[in-house]
Amino acid sequence: HPDSAGCVLASAGAPDQHFHPDGTAEGLINVFMPLVNVDTMNGSTELRFGSHQWIDGELGPMPRFAEHTVQTVAPDLQAGDVLLFDYRTMHRGRANNTTEPRPISYLVYAMRQGLGDKHNFPE
Repeated sequence: HPDSAGCVLASAGAPDQHFHPDGTAEGLINVFMPLVNVDTMNGSTELRFGSHQWIDGELGPMPRFAEHTVQTVAPDLQAGDVLLFDYRTMHRGRANNTTEPRPISYLVYAMRQGLGDKHNFPE
């Protein structure tokens, strides 16, 4: 079931984002679709392998792994390609080292009825 949708724009010259998850809810899937080709020059999305696995910490959910020890991947994508990943995955947009903006559309898909992003969109 679709949960939310939108577009993220990295302006020309934007720096690397910090690694972050979009939330901590299990059962949500990010569907990213670049509207332009993305590569190392304009900044593809970088993902940390296995970082979707969270544990309960003293202050709430926290990543199971120390983020600086986890291997990453930043695939080049063509406009219209689709990149799917768990909503809890640590990821970031890489720097846009071009003179053009980098738009990426997204859809958040809920694996079951009634599930949604309560972290970013509380009721």
